[in-house]
Amino acid sequence: MGSPDHLHDHIKALLHSVAPPSMKDPGVLEALAAATRWFSVPGGETLFRRGDPADALYFVVSGVLGVIRRAPTGPETIITRLGPGEVVGEMGCVTGQPRTATVRALRSTELLAISWDELERISATVPDVLRSVCTTAIQRFIQTQEGRPSRFQPRTFAVISGGDGVDLRAVGEQFTASLKTDGRAVLATREEFQNLTADQLFQIEDQQDYLVYVCDPGNRPWTSFCLRQSDTVLAVVRGDTPPRALPEIAGPVNTGIPVVLILTWPANRRPSRTADWLASTGLSRHFHVRGPADMNRVRRLLTGRGLGLALSGGGARGLAHVGVVRAMRERGIEIDVVTGTSVGSLIGAGVSGEYSVERMTEEVRQFAKGTLWFEITVPKVSLLAGRNLRRLLARCFHDDLIEDAPIPFACVSTNLTAGGAAIHRTGPLRTWVGASMAVPGVFPPTILGDTVYVDGGMLNNLPADLIREDGASFVIGVDVAGNALAQDLAMLNAPRIDPGPTNIFDVLWRTCCIVDDSQSLARRRQCDMLIVPRLQNVGLLNFRAFESIIEAGYQSALKMLDDFDKRRANGPETRQGDPL
Repeated sequence: MGSPDHLHDHIKALLHSVAPPSMKDPGVLEALAAATRWFSVPGGETLFRRGDPADALYFVVSGVLGVIRRAPTGPETIITRLGPGEVVGEMGCVTGQPRTATVRALRSTELLAISWDELERISATVPDVLRSVCTTAIQRFIQTQEGRPSRFQPRTFAVISGGDGVDLRAVGEQFTASLKTDGRAVLATREEFQNLTADQLFQIEDQQDYLVYVCDPGNRPWTSFCLRQSDTVLAVVRGDTPPRALPEIAGPVNTGIPVVLILTWPANRRPSRTADWLASTGLSRHFHVRGPADMNRVRRLLTGRGLGLALSGGGARGLAHVGVVRAMRERGIEIDVVTGTSVGSLIGAGVSGEYSVERMTEEVRQFAKGTLWFEITVPKVSLLAGRNLRRLLARCFHDDLIEDAPIPFACVSTNLTAGGAAIHRTGPLRTWVGASMAVPGVFPPTILGDTVYVDGGMLNNLPADLIREDGASFVIGVDVAGNALAQDLAMLNAPRIDPGPTNIFDVLWRTCCIVDDSQSLARRRQCDMLIVPRLQNVGLLNFRAFESIIEAGYQSALKMLDDFDKRRANGPETRQGDPL
């Protein structure tokens, strides 16, 4: 690296690039650089173990660390991944407690380390050093408490072929071109990069925002190198070919590097057989790519820049979601991932299947023609037989599966047998949307084997918390429940809603969602933008008012979306207490 002064300046520059804002004061950086050690940890090596003394904190310069915990009777689990710019071990240093988890390099990782003894020595002359460390620890604790912990954002990717007929270089070029939308990106092929040294590659990675390695099926050493250097592996297959296992991805899977299945399709082909591919490969995350728009969605979700839409339950009021979707599409706002509860799962499933607003409106119209009251039955498990609901689901979704949807989707039901929320990312749409909508006592529950599922609104009526796990950095929530707590409504400057029930259906709906009321404010705060259509006078089962309900959602969304570009540009870090 040259002279000691050169090394000092380089370490200071690295600290400036990866340290949190609270540590970037020039005086603090100068003091820290003099006490910092720069080193590398090979992939698979352990940085520290659970129970070790907390004697240093670390900054990740490049690579990936896995934070690992082991249950008393279970295997190791990676609870989070940490990439460039993350601080590791500061909480233990501040509290003086031993390490609470094991941290291991998932791939070759460059780190900067500062011992706690050095920090205390420096703080005698530069008091802001310890203040900065404590600020960092407190900020991370607050983010975790708010349900907004920092999430690992990959910067290096390996693209590997999972079968015949895949033009891997073309896929790599498309993905790299998409990444350039957000920053500097380079495509690394064997012909151009195989003779570079590790130091040269580190410099390239340091100079770029993203690096995409294209594996070569005919060259095992190069392919192994690409997989070792990657934060995330994209296993690319043709979706219309027979599903098969992918032994070539075993290495990254075993080391904890995420592997994502990319199923490519002709532009007009509807995805299918995704479940077979997931079963054959053992992978849990996938995307469908039919063209540039899908590739851009992959890029946004993998790099943590996606836009998520979370739709609440609320009976007939939930038809307002159709109006919100109409407004978003008119504004050109692309939805990357959607979650829903109860009627929100119904509309969310339509969004994930790329249904037009006209189609969703027509389905609602057909449903409204049926009269729910005419199917009141002997109340053995519910007041309504649920035939109209089942017909609606069959007409909308046929035998479609969640995993075949072009836009990632998840819905929430309540597992009465186990007593917890159930998140559905795979399986028949009509089954799980039906389970999510099964208001206890109103509609029959969904029973599979020995397990009973009912409406997800009991435990999570606005699943904004779940959607960030799928790569959404900006979340638009639509809350149509109409049974929010009084303090929530005051905060939102909305008129008070009379909590008194008007009929047995309102009683059952209120009972269903009262468990989630204690979490309603926290879930609203998960949203970067919250849309609350004014529907307090709409009854739970007043589906015949669908036109005015949809219009209310549309008008409410238009008002909020006027501020969309500014809010998204500011980012969630600038969001104040009121999510509106």
